[in-house]
Formats: sequence, structure tokens, C-alpha cells
Amino acid sequence: MVATGDDSGGVPQQTAAAGPTLIPPYMGLPTDPSVPDLYADAVAVQVNLSNINLIFSLSKGEPAVQVPVGVVRLSPPQAFFLVQSLRRAVLAYQEQVGVIPIPDALLQATGFDREL
Repeated sequence: MVATGDDSGGVPQQTAAAGPTLIPPYMGLPTDPSVPDLYADAVAVQVNLSNINLIFSLSKGEPAVQVPVGVVRLSPPQAFFLVQSLRRAVLAYQEQVGVIPIPDALLQATGFDREL
């Protein structure tokens, strides 16, 4: 899908096209005020036999302390599909915007590879 300009009041319209595209931040977000809108700059993962839990936190203070802001509990199959969806989203982002700069020291500390 690609955004196209027209007389729709300034809201980009979606049309079919090859390849992924970025969606403006205001599109596709829940508008129901009962749905929490959270920001986190850290996430921890806990695994047990029946769930994979994502504990989202926000760094506060000096030195930084991780303050939990939310927990998402997933079944292992749902976690698998989340990982695949995130991989596709990050690859689409990098295709359109450029490679996300990640410091080498952070990659080494986490044991992650630069490539998805």
C-alpha cells in the first residue's frame, strides 16, 4: 500500500502497490480511550511453559531505574507470529528510511546480530 495525495482532507489514502510502506503514526491506532497507549524504552522477556511475557519499562532518574509500564502475556504461537511481524515491519522501515543505527557495544552486550 502507498499513500497518495487527493482531496480527502489531507488524510493519505491507501492504494495497492508492490512492497511495504510506512503508515503515518495516527493511522491504525486504537481510538477507544479505554485502550492504554504506552511508551517504553526497555523490554524484558520472561518465558515459562505456557506463556511468553513482555515486561515493558521506562527508564527514569540518574542512574536510570527501569519502571514497569505494562506487561503483555502471549502464548508461544502468538509470540512466534509477533516476532515474524516485527521482523517484517523493521525490514520495511529500513527499506524505506535506512538502516537503524545500533551501537556495536549494545549488540555485543545483548548478543544480538546486526542482521535480522
